[in-house]
Amino acid sequence: MRFAPIFIGTALASSLSSLMVIYPDSFQYYNDLVNVAHELDGTITHEYTLFNGFSLDLPEEFVAKFKEMNQHFNWGLEIEEDQEVHALGGLKEHAV
Repeated sequence: MRFAPIFIGTALASSLSSLMVIYPDSFQYYNDLVNVAHELDGTITHEYTLFNGFSLDLPEEFVAKFKEMNQHFNWGLEIEEDQEVHALGGLKEHAV
């Protein structure tokens, strides 16, 4: 499946949103997904190995468009804000 360029532009002085993008097993559109992320001025900052996914820094003005494309092309992605995860549930002082 081929996708026409949707957006090509430069995000001047915009703030970035860090997203975690999780794609299904046997996802056949990975290369198209990466190309779309780059067309929207996104940068893949980390590829996960424990599950199918990556971290994506994307200009805030393109986040809604990226999510719309997921719906339009029926990619089945899970897209959420990327945030720090703690194994013990947070930064709490622990009794010794």
